[in-house]
Amino acid sequence: MPAKPRRYLFSYRRYPSLSVYLDEEDADAQHIYPEYKRYGYVADLVVARTHRRQGLAQQLMRQAEQHCKTLGLTTIKVSSLACNTSASDFYQAIGYQPTERVFTKALTQ
Repeated sequence: MPAKPRRYLFSYRRYPSLSVYLDEEDADAQHIYPEYKRYGYVADLVVARTHRRQGLAQQLMRQAEQHCKTLGLTTIKVSSLACNTSASDFYQAIGYQPTERVFTKALTQ
């Protein structure tokens, strides 16, 4: 039986009410392709409207990058909705490059 994933909750010291939730995959988890275990992945990054434009998102991404480095990972990926140009601009401004396009189709019954 595979082990349960580890979960972490980090609070940002300057703003204790803000936190980051990290769900870490267990080392025994199986993937179709081994390269899927070679990078970190940020699925969602949300900063409360009242705390935006203060550098928090950039600091949170730096912490995520550092955590991935401590795990021995050499790449980190992040996703955002195609229509979220603010997120796209932000990620590119801090050094991320678009590398994939994901297509979605709703399946009707």
